[in-house]
Amino acid sequence: MAEVKWLTNGLVDSTETKEFPTEAQQDANPLLTEPVEKVNPMKEWLVDYVGGILNPADGNVTTEMIVHAFGVEFPELMLAIAEENWMRGYAQALHDSEKGFELLKDGNVSLGTPPEVALPKGSVEVKAETTDNDAKTE
Repeated sequence: MAEVKWLTNGLVDSTETKEFPTEAQQDANPLLTEPVEKVNPMKEWLVDYVGGILNPADGNVTTEMIVHAFGVEFPELMLAIAEENWMRGYAQALHDSEKGFELLKDGNVSLGTPPEVALPKGSVEVKAETTDNDAKTE
């Protein structure tokens, strides 16, 4: 059994279990694993606080560690950020969809021809045979 690894975005990393297809998985965000620089008083306090809790072996505190600490110690903040992010993303998707339909309706864009889709190598095409119980669609 593969070890479950929780990602910062709340999803489970299933690259080993093949639970999700590769194209559906998010790419790792390199900014999450970079050490956070103490460039202002708040970052200095936050890096020291999270470093004191998690005690990283190399002494570096990353953004991912800070997100994890906030999730444990201040879940209300993380929930508010997540809700706002979801609402903005949902609103943007609706806007994009409406704009796309307007462009199609006005004739400014066309869908073109769909790409040719081939079955993967080694797959078997399944044909459903009709039976006496099937309804006729004529």
